[in-house]
Amino acid sequence: MPFNLMAQLWNDGHFRMFHRPSPVVSTFPSHSEVALTAALHAPPVPGYEHRFFDIRRNRLRGGSALTVFGGPFPYLRRLDYTEPGLWKGLHFVFPEEFALADLGRLCERVKRSQKKQFVAHLASFDAALHTLEPDQLRNLLLEVERTMRRLLEERDEGLNVLLFSDHGNTLQPSRMVPVRSGLREAGWRPRTHLVHPTDVVIPEYGLVGFVALYCHPEARAHLAADMVSLPGVDLTLYLEEANSVVIQNRQGQRASIRWDFQGTTYWYSADQGDVLGLVPLLEAYSAEQTRRGYRIHHPELLRALVLHQPYPDTLHRIRAWAESYHVVNRCDVVASLAPGYHYGKPVFEWFVELKSTHGGLDWSSSVGFAMATWELPAVLRIEQVLDCLGGARDRPRAS
Repeated sequence: MPFNLMAQLWNDGHFRMFHRPSPVVSTFPSHSEVALTAALHAPPVPGYEHRFFDIRRNRLRGGSALTVFGGPFPYLRRLDYTEPGLWKGLHFVFPEEFALADLGRLCERVKRSQKKQFVAHLASFDAALHTLEPDQLRNLLLEVERTMRRLLEERDEGLNVLLFSDHGNTLQPSRMVPVRSGLREAGWRPRTHLVHPTDVVIPEYGLVGFVALYCHPEARAHLAADMVSLPGVDLTLYLEEANSVVIQNRQGQRASIRWDFQGTTYWYSADQGDVLGLVPLLEAYSAEQTRRGYRIHHPELLRALVLHQPYPDTLHRIRAWAESYHVVNRCDVVASLAPGYHYGKPVFEWFVELKSTHGGLDWSSSVGFAMATWELPAVLRIEQVLDCLGGARDRPRAS
């Protein structure tokens, strides 16, 4: 759920049992498998979705069976409640009904729990964001407000609640990017494994705002250039060296990010175009220009970059993608799609008309919210959210 949506509800007088919401910057891709892994400080997941490419075995694995029955996704073991797997998928067909049922099950679990800390994920609400009209979504969120208020009143001062979203949402209808046909026309061979120099593996699953592509390492630059020319692709990124990523856009601009191995200093080279729109901010902070590009290390500048538009916290998020912080099988090329576009398994479009999606590097997809019955920091990264739980002790609750 995007920050702006919850902030507007709070400004309208809703959810006042919580303090003012804070923006939360997600991972890249801004997708739940990756973001919840970061939020829960869990070991890396095998892929970006439940259908993923296993680099070591050189084959695609997973699919709907993992969604229904569970699989090698360590963050799931850190949850005290998540929607039963048998329901996942159907919640895209009946989003309101399944979201309300999910909310009801959570409340019952919380009431019965003797744990001092209870962590839950309402996956059905992601489906609701994808499929509901704005007025339907507002009504659903107001039901969340009523439910949270009842829980807090029943437990009096004995309960504190932290509510957050692990990513944003574009909140606009989207259409499929013709990835396979477009790459075939450019001479690539979409396959389930890599053999030939022009082979590319493209896992398809949910309808999301990013595309993960796997190829031979020497083909990355060529694949990224062909991919960014497709309609709906905003940016492509690929790992050039161990600590260097190239970013390019459809206007033909090309930039690069480098970092030291301690992760305390970055360099941004925009000689062939300011792809990420960082140069005005870097010059405002008098960032030193070096042979490698703008040198970025001052803490105040790094903080200013966290909520920078149009792409928030790019240095940290791109480095986390490149160094496989949260995903074992990091892709060779990743495409961030423009709002209004998605990619995934075409069969899902038979059942679902998308009203919104997420996954890209853009602001709308990337910035969620967090709010609690105690005051949170003004801005958070997704991996910092649950660290705030310690702040619930000896803090006055919102009125």
